[in-house]
Amino acid sequence: MQLTLFLRSLLKDKQFTILNILGLALGICISIILVLILRNDFGYDKFHSNYQKIYRISGHYKTDLFDSYWAGTPRDSGCIKYQHHDVEKTITRMSYRTRLA
Repeated sequence: MQLTLFLRSLLKDKQFTILNILGLALGICISIILVLILRNDFGYDKFHSNYQKIYRISGHYKTDLFDSYWAGTPRDSGCIKYQHHDVEKTITRMSYRTRLA
């Protein structure tokens, strides 16, 4: 009985039904994508045994001509270890992204 009423109302208001189904599908898709992005962000480097101790140094340099973002440590990353006694190990890794203004 209720199924026939449901189908009858769906057929009567086709545009409203399509709009509701598309809105529901879009909401579910966005929610799934957001959950996947958040799981990736919060799960990054979790496979290391001491992941709480991992840090990344980054910076931003801006002039009139360009914006430059960098992440990593300079070539002589050992000096960080001597200046900050809390640091146990360092690695050298650089990545740049420059955008013209």
